[in-house]
Amino acid sequence: MRVPSLSVLSQAVQIGEEPANRATTHRQTSIKCVVEDPTISPALQLDRAVLLDWRAQWLGYAAQNVNATAWLQKWNEKDLTPCNWDGITCEMFEEQLRVTVINFTSKQLKGVLPATGYSNLTAVRSLIIAINDINGTIPKDLGEMPNLQILDLAQNRLQGGIPDEFGDLLEHLVSLNVSVNNISQPLPAMLFSSCAILHTLNFSRNIIGGGLPHIGNCHQLEYIDLWKNHMVGAIPIELGQLPSLKKLVLSENYIGGPIPHQLFESCKSLQIVQLARMFLDGPLPLELFTCPLLTIVNIQSNNLSGSLPHEVGQLTNLVTLALGNNSLGGPLPEELGALANLKYVDFSLNQFEGTVPPAYSGLQSLRYLALQENSLTGPFPDVLTGLPQLRLLDLSNNKMVGDIPAAIFNVTTLTSLLLAVNNFTGSISPDVGNLVNLQVLDLSANSLTGSIPPTIGNLKQLLWLQLSNNKFSGSLPEEMGNCSSLIWLNLGWNEFSGPIPDSFEFIGSTALATFRYNWVNLPLIPAEMGECGALERWLPGDYAPYSFLVSDLAQQGRQCRVWWNLLLKGQLHPAELDTPLAYMQLSYNRFSGSLPNRVGQHGDFSILFLDHNQFTGPIPDLLDELPLYNANFSHNHFNGTVPESLGFIKQLLSLDLSYNDLSGKLPPSLGNLTFLDRFNISYNNLSGPVPLVHQFATFPFSVYAGNPGLCYDGSPYASTSTKSQILPLCGELDSGPSLGPRYRSGKDGLSPATILGISIVSTLLVLIVVGIACYASTRRTYVRNENGATSPDSRFTKVGRDRFHSSRDLLKIPVSSFGTDSLPKALAYVDLLVATNNFDDANIIGDGGFGVVYKAKLEDGSVVAIKKLIQDGAQGEREFAAEMLTLGNIRHDNLVTLLGYCASEREKLLLYKCMTNGSLDEWLHERPGGREVLSWSKRLNIAAGAARGLAFLHHSCAPVIIHRDMKASNILLDDDYNACVTDFGLARRMYGQDTHVSTIVAGTLGYVPPEYSQTWRSTTKGDVYSFGVVLLELITGKRPTGIDYDDESGMYTGGNLVEWVRHLLANRRHEEAYDPIIKNSGATQELFQFLKLAVVCTEDIPSNRPAMNDVTRALDQIQISHNIRSPAAAFL
Repeated sequence: MRVPSLSVLSQAVQIGEEPANRATTHRQTSIKCVVEDPTISPALQLDRAVLLDWRAQWLGYAAQNVNATAWLQKWNEKDLTPCNWDGITCEMFEEQLRVTVINFTSKQLKGVLPATGYSNLTAVRSLIIAINDINGTIPKDLGEMPNLQILDLAQNRLQGGIPDEFGDLLEHLVSLNVSVNNISQPLPAMLFSSCAILHTLNFSRNIIGGGLPHIGNCHQLEYIDLWKNHMVGAIPIELGQLPSLKKLVLSENYIGGPIPHQLFESCKSLQIVQLARMFLDGPLPLELFTCPLLTIVNIQSNNLSGSLPHEVGQLTNLVTLALGNNSLGGPLPEELGALANLKYVDFSLNQFEGTVPPAYSGLQSLRYLALQENSLTGPFPDVLTGLPQLRLLDLSNNKMVGDIPAAIFNVTTLTSLLLAVNNFTGSISPDVGNLVNLQVLDLSANSLTGSIPPTIGNLKQLLWLQLSNNKFSGSLPEEMGNCSSLIWLNLGWNEFSGPIPDSFEFIGSTALATFRYNWVNLPLIPAEMGECGALERWLPGDYAPYSFLVSDLAQQGRQCRVWWNLLLKGQLHPAELDTPLAYMQLSYNRFSGSLPNRVGQHGDFSILFLDHNQFTGPIPDLLDELPLYNANFSHNHFNGTVPESLGFIKQLLSLDLSYNDLSGKLPPSLGNLTFLDRFNISYNNLSGPVPLVHQFATFPFSVYAGNPGLCYDGSPYASTSTKSQILPLCGELDSGPSLGPRYRSGKDGLSPATILGISIVSTLLVLIVVGIACYASTRRTYVRNENGATSPDSRFTKVGRDRFHSSRDLLKIPVSSFGTDSLPKALAYVDLLVATNNFDDANIIGDGGFGVVYKAKLEDGSVVAIKKLIQDGAQGEREFAAEMLTLGNIRHDNLVTLLGYCASEREKLLLYKCMTNGSLDEWLHERPGGREVLSWSKRLNIAAGAARGLAFLHHSCAPVIIHRDMKASNILLDDDYNACVTDFGLARRMYGQDTHVSTIVAGTLGYVPPEYSQTWRSTTKGDVYSFGVVLLELITGKRPTGIDYDDESGMYTGGNLVEWVRHLLANRRHEEAYDPIIKNSGATQELFQFLKLAVVCTEDIPSNRPAMNDVTRALDQIQISHNIRSPAAAFL
């Protein structure tokens, strides 16, 4: 009920009228009336005092509550009643107006719950603080609210356990929701000893340990949700003593043993049972099938055995029956066909056998049927062709035989048809063209023959066509080009022949429209409807950019459902691109003729596998217009030269041109392919020098074999392993066409030793000459300006837009911004020259591994930081712009905001928000007196802020962003010493992913985790190690490496901060590690907890390190303890 006017209440009391009867006509109360009204009770004044106390506490976290302070500020302290405050509802309680409802849902609150005041709110019956960012523990005083009926603390970051005092609270509580938090402690043993009126219990998505709660006394419970915790033990039989129970969810715990038959003895009200992804075994209890109102039964991914009882036919209200990934066997029960309301059936990954019963024709509401990976036999079940609402049918990995009936292609509601890995024979009926809604067609690994019917062109929404590993033949129909959404095509390992139709230029051209349609209209695929198996067949191999899917499937596909839904909605793609990447797999066929020059141009194909065919003609020279990552043209008859354009596909990871008829010289542009991981040009007719630079210097000789005209140009970059394979020096090739001896010796020519000596001397001379020339050039370029300082080229010594005489095109290059108001609307490169005095050294405010940072004052007076990138990246302008767009759209309070960029072939500039207080490294190690400024409160706040920024990159970005160079100099501070992480995403741009060059790893000495020396792969756990080193710097005040780590006893000389701290801890001398400036801050326990966290972050074994979200929670907990001990610290 809304708040009545206090004047009306006064009148009502005087005449004995019930106030509630007249409340609806008076909604507003003037301030004068409130001030003068004598009816405000002391109890309501106490309610107001408690709320104002809470308000003061939350406003105390103002730095964290920027979005929350606005509505809190509207609580006017001059109001004698809180009844009109946002989130507060008042009603009559015991003949007094009192606060009865507190609802702070989605108010963006941060900090901790107030510790006290709850027991004074004696009239509050509903307290809701859901969907905020509250951390810390649940206060004990909250359990002392005498009339509370509804408590909702869901979707926060609460930790610890449920207070014992909640046992009294549950005597009058109707609904308790603490879902989606970080509650970890087991539930108190006596928590549910008196819960007679409890209706709803939701502890889902926490990490609660211990056994399942004993809630047999909660006779009115209707909803129990304990999904996704760490609870152990067996299912208590007393859960079957709850006659009102409607929903029971225990999925994703560590619960084992059989399902007790007593669980369903009083199930007349039960509608939903979810016991999925646990360790249950034994048979399905018959009592389960006596629950008349059941609509959802999900017991997927357990160890259930036995058969599916015939009694399943009694569940006439059943909508979902999910029993996939168990060990159930025997025939499919005919009685299932009587369930006319059934929509979702998952029997996949079991041991069912026999055929699909004809009685299943009664499943007229069925939409999803997953029967894959069983032992079903016989022909294709004709009964399934009469299901009018079927959307997904998966019969993959069974033992079915015979033809695929044409009638299945008349079920026009189908969006996914997966019949892979069976023994189907015959051909594809032309009726396949009737499936106009089909998006997924997988017929791979059967024995199908014939050709692809031209009617396939009717499938304009088809995204994935998988026909590999069959016996198809004939040429591809021109109509396939009409499959305008088709971006994943796999026809490998068949007997197709003839040319690729010219219409293939247009496949995939409308895929984005289909993805947009799916985003709005495609229902979420139910869990475990064959997503993992489909993903395995969808993948063209262990190739970037989808290698992470291979890793996930190897770990039992924990994210299969997520990936599959993202895939069908076009959201699964690399961070640097905004569209899904396509592939074309045509390997091991008999295709011939020339490849269309614009093949796949509209589909953004990232993988082209055309190997082991009979293609002829030149390799198309427009391949650089595709976002190619992997290309395999090997074992064909391609001729002509290697296109120069291949060298401009800078993201290319693998290129195989072996076993063709290519001739001529290798284009020098190939040296640009610095991301190249796999390369092979063997057995062609190529000649001339091999560009043995970058990756090419590391590939074995076998990738060049069979090309008698190829030679080594004496480049000093070539690896010893390559030269040892006697690749001949250019100019010393034999005149014969065969490989022959690589070097002439004796009377016929110089010996290998002589040649090697000459090449070394020649190389040295060349390097000396080049060095002198570079020095002279530098001397000419840097001249004295009017103030006597050195600056680049004299053309730019005077500042002023009209005085710059650089390339006109360069000066006009615009600055691209990311929709913020922090940059003027029209900026160009010339404006940046003016703002930095032509990047004068006097404006340098930072210098790191990725480039120099300049302070720039723009014409409107605003100040930004400009990072001038080192030009060693592997990206062209288009790829650079795509990646900057991704980074520019990342927004977080603890990440330095990328405002814009300016890019050309010569320059790449990034514009950042200018952080006025410099870097953490400067304050700890460079500025005189800097460490003294950094109090323990400031250091703790800096650590927590930086952790939140890094955790956002790891846990809130898809795909994950690995920083790769986390260090103190990449943590910048604002005026209030709040931390922001910078340079995220740049290491990837500079060094690429999974590069073949194992001698380049992003990172800085002292911060690089030990495993990088072996794996040369960056990981999130590597970032955690680097962040742990930063934590050690904060608490010790020392640099990561140096000579000042010798033990006073002379027993330790590590020269390494991590090892030095470990040594002190092992000898119980950890207090010696503390920076003297903070050692006496009175925070002994906090310092020790902080130090232990830093040490566990720097564990040698990556799996022993915490994830960054766990690090964030640990630091938040230390901050909470600190603020409680020293409340003023929250404002420092």
